[in-house]
Amino acid sequence: MTPKARKHKQTILGFALLGFGTLLVLVIALIPRFLSKAYDPQTLCLLEVPLQTHVLILVDRTDPLTPLQSVIFRKLLLRERAALRPHAKLSVFTVTDTTGVLEDQRFSMCSPGHREDANLLYENPQQVQQFFERRFEEPLDQVILDLTGAQVASQSPIYQSLLKVLRRPDFTWRVPQRRLILLSDLMEHTAAFSHYNTSKFEIMLTLAPFLAPLDLDQVDLEVYYREFPFKLPDKAQKHQIFWEELFRASGAVRQRWFTF
Repeated sequence: MTPKARKHKQTILGFALLGFGTLLVLVIALIPRFLSKAYDPQTLCLLEVPLQTHVLILVDRTDPLTPLQSVIFRKLLLRERAALRPHAKLSVFTVTDTTGVLEDQRFSMCSPGHREDANLLYENPQQVQQFFERRFEEPLDQVILDLTGAQVASQSPIYQSLLKVLRRPDFTWRVPQRRLILLSDLMEHTAAFSHYNTSKFEIMLTLAPFLAPLDLDQVDLEVYYREFPFKLPDKAQKHQIFWEELFRASGAVRQRWFTF
């Protein structure tokens, strides 16, 4: 091979390597665009992928939490936040004296994932963790502070609040994994129906007071049952059985009860 031919070959090889290098850089630059998924800027939930998991916490705020109950509530929220898988949704709603009419949403977002969930092909673990802390962790911390303050209400529309959250479009049968965590003394108290009516307490637990049924079909239910106000063990047991049977008849796939 003549020197001229050898030089021509080297030139072609150089251009080929340059072209390959340019193509490689372009492919690497486009990887995030093709692999990353679009999400809702408000909820951080994926736009083109159906929601697979939703953990919904309903907190009864019609009576103040004791200091110990506040600690338990805080640990519960932190536990659920830490256990939430990327793109799963965590929501916090409250029962207030107006939730029979207005929904009281305090938090409802999908987890963007932690540092260890980052895809190293196109994500920086440190940036992923910072995004999680700023957009998901810190807002939830504020909710915890807000909800551990004292509050007293004239009504406790617990059933109506359950109806509202169970009818949310992001908590229907279309979401395969649904967990409902309820923190309450379950003392339903409205003008139409009240468990505080001590003279008719036994009757109240035998009536079917609510026309609209709850839809708990295939919902995993966890109840944190606050101390029964009458301090009478027999009534407390009947009261809990009333709600257990109601939840079972409404389709709850599993119930776990804790006293706090």
